[in-house]
Amino acid sequence: MIHDILYTQFYRMIDKERYEQMREELENLKVLGVDIASITCYEHKSYS
Repeated sequence: MIHDILYTQFYRMIDKERYEQMREELENLKVLGVDIASITCYEHKSYS
């Protein structure tokens, strides 16, 4: 399958993000075939 989209950005803003939620979202993107080049987090650490 050929796509014209080369790059995209995904933003997610939520209060008190949990590590488990972030991991689940990243795993779901991987299952969909999305290649992640980098991840940037600002200000808050994840909560376990």
